[in-house]
Amino acid sequence: MDKKGQITIFIIVGILIVATIGITLVLKNTALTTQLTAQQKTSAENPLQNFVEGCLRKSTIDGLYETLGKGGYHSFPITTKVFDFTIDQQEFQLPYYFQEGTSTLPPIEEVATAVGEAATPFFVECIDHFSQFPQTITIKDTPRIQVQFTERATKVFADYPLEIMTDAKRTSMDTFAATIPFDFRKKHAAVSDFLAQQEQAPDYFAMGKLSSVAAENNFDAFFNTFNESKVVVDLVFREPLKSDPLIYSFTLGYDWGNLRSEEELQIAAAPLQLIFPPAWNIAQPGIHTFKIEAVGAGVTFETEPNDLPINPATGVITVNTRDFPNDEYLYYVQVRDNENRTVKAPIIINVNANPGNYPVLNQITVGNVSAGKELVYKVQPRNKETGPFLFTTDSTRFTINKATGEIKFTPTRNDIGPQTMRIDVENKFGRTWVRWEFEVR
Repeated sequence: MDKKGQITIFIIVGILIVATIGITLVLKNTALTTQLTAQQKTSAENPLQNFVEGCLRKSTIDGLYETLGKGGYHSFPITTKVFDFTIDQQEFQLPYYFQEGTSTLPPIEEVATAVGEAATPFFVECIDHFSQFPQTITIKDTPRIQVQFTERATKVFADYPLEIMTDAKRTSMDTFAATIPFDFRKKHAAVSDFLAQQEQAPDYFAMGKLSSVAAENNFDAFFNTFNESKVVVDLVFREPLKSDPLIYSFTLGYDWGNLRSEEELQIAAAPLQLIFPPAWNIAQPGIHTFKIEAVGAGVTFETEPNDLPINPATGVITVNTRDFPNDEYLYYVQVRDNENRTVKAPIIINVNANPGNYPVLNQITVGNVSAGKELVYKVQPRNKETGPFLFTTDSTRFTINKATGEIKFTPTRNDIGPQTMRIDVENKFGRTWVRWEFEVR
């Protein structure tokens, strides 16, 4: 055979090889896509898996609240120094993150382990031996929950072997997963950054650094002093995981008795404090005032956004309901002292003023709601003669009849836990609202 014939054969063979590889890859990709789609469909259509993963997510959130509320621990190791204190006859224990000039921050991997340990009993309680399922489900081993703090979320996995018997058919499941939109890794790094700064100035509360890392990472920092040498710090995170805020607490200890001068002692022992303002409820039309309290030298006040009128010297906020229609408002009040230190705290202003001809609403009195059971409730203004009314809600999961005010809601197992819903009612004179807080069980 001549060389041209050999080259032609080689080209044809090469084309066949490339085509074969391409077809194989396409078939593999198609099979993989089909497999993933089937898995996703099975997960979406499997109420048992949805239930377990819903419990896994809820119990991990509960574990986060418990663990971060104790400084990142589920149970304190013997070597951990703990500050015991009492507020309103309630006893608390928090670990020291800074004492004797040295910081001790639990590694993020240990915090993840602690959250998994704290979540386990919540998970078992939520599962409740699968009492709501008709089929026979055998739990073959205790759950093992693993938490991972990734860059943008908290991921949780559970090894939980189950055996399901349905119509003489036996199936098994053993692994479950959930994702929570909570970036603790970034927050942990911010606390580490603050403690590094604190070590450079061990005789002073590095309040400015704490305020700056809080602002940079979108959370709020508050503190209380005890025995003139201990500072309890509360970091309040804004992620809406539950109706209550998630608070990360720890203790800082200082040796302020060894400062060189009385002036330094006064500065360190009395840091700037802003008394945490409660919700301010306004129910009558007109002009209303509210005074923000602060402790510090030469303090001035400001608000964010700055359209809330506040006296910078006295901290008195003035609200005219003519300028603030009925609604819920969130502002931040910041206090600054003569050393340019700042502390910020939120204030919620609930304006629901009624001159008499707006719809008059009662608080919704429906108690706890059962998962899987339809709730039907009718909102009825007391002053029916001022109708007709327009009923609306801020919830996307509830349906409300805009003309009659009838609410319908069938919660799923994924809704188990605290819930909140706001209902607005409007007539030709104006609008009022009511917020309903309840729990799905």
